[in-house]
Amino acid sequence: MDAVFENGELRFLIDGVATIDRIFLRADEGAFVLAQWKLIASSFAITESTTGKKFADTLRRVALTTADAVREQIIDRQHELSAVEAEIATAEAEINAEVYRLYGLTREEIRLVEAG
Repeated sequence: MDAVFENGELRFLIDGVATIDRIFLRADEGAFVLAQWKLIASSFAITESTTGKKFADTLRRVALTTADAVREQIIDRQHELSAVEAEIATAEAEINAEVYRLYGLTREEIRLVEAG
């Protein structure tokens, strides 16, 4: 899951497909809501009991504030979190590649493991 804010439009993506779109905001509002939606995207646990309404309600419960300092801190923390998550994903991919090499897995076996 991910969220994007481009050309004034806020969208929420699941597997790269926009599931919520056409939400138009000013640049400052969009960046603030985007930071919160990205956090939801990285931390929301989808279970068998998760409904679309429950998820949409979670996205609607974002904080709105006029305090520029608060908005900037939240946006900055989200950028830092995204950078750390990218570092973790890179390290995980490197570890996986090394494990695959050590076990001598073929491309087909790797595909099966990753599809898991």
